Amino acid sequence: MVFVCGGLEAAVVLAQAKQTGRDEGTVVRQVWAIGALTLGLAIFADFVPEVAGPFALLVLVALAARSRGELGLLLGTRGTGSGGPGVQSQGATNAPDNRR
Repeated sequence: MVFVCGGLEAAVVLAQAKQTGRDEGTVVRQVWAIGALTLGLAIFADFVPEVAGPFALLVLVALAARSRGELGLLLGTRGTGSGGPGVQSQGATNAPDNRR
């Protein structure tokens, strides 16, 4: 489970880099960090597999939550909601109307 999650995380980072055009240095650092984390979790799984597997899934979910919009680009889907808090419709403003 640890290696599958690590492979999926690396695939997501590489696909995001291809879609968004990130610089090569950033992508190499991210893939290296995923590899180090996966190796550490694989070693940890030898001793406590009940913890290492779910933690690998947790890291995968955190990666997906951190890059929701980019994952939508990868999967070919778009958000259908209103955009959530902090997103204003075109022409909207938070400033009070002081015209009288």
